[in-house]
Amino acid sequence: MVAGILLFLTISILIFHLSACVWIRIGIPTYPDEQTWFSKVNYHYIEEDFLYGNFDLYLESIYFITMSVTSAGYGDITGLTVRESCFTMFLEVLGLAFHGYLISKLKDFSLSTTGDVMKQQEVQ
Repeated sequence: MVAGILLFLTISILIFHLSACVWIRIGIPTYPDEQTWFSKVNYHYIEEDFLYGNFDLYLESIYFITMSVTSAGYGDITGLTVRESCFTMFLEVLGLAFHGYLISKLKDFSLSTTGDVMKQQEVQ
């Protein structure tokens, strides 16, 4: 059971990381002065700076992904383009699957521990 939980956490972290990377990539303006989610977090895209990484931007992206998948989000970071809106809808569907899987695993864990307790009571 512990191995299943660790596998779920590992896969979740990987999916959150990949989604955050995609969210950053989608936020890169396709033409000068395009308003994307970068402008919501006051980040001005400069290609030379972007190539060397920006940890703050990654944290903003992870925050957005986590809030979108685990809840309805706070609305402080939102998509401003069609690309960003479509990706946000995908994240919301992913969040539904995430919650469904998590609830089913918690149910399985609860039933297995309840079954173990009942077996011990039968033996005594």
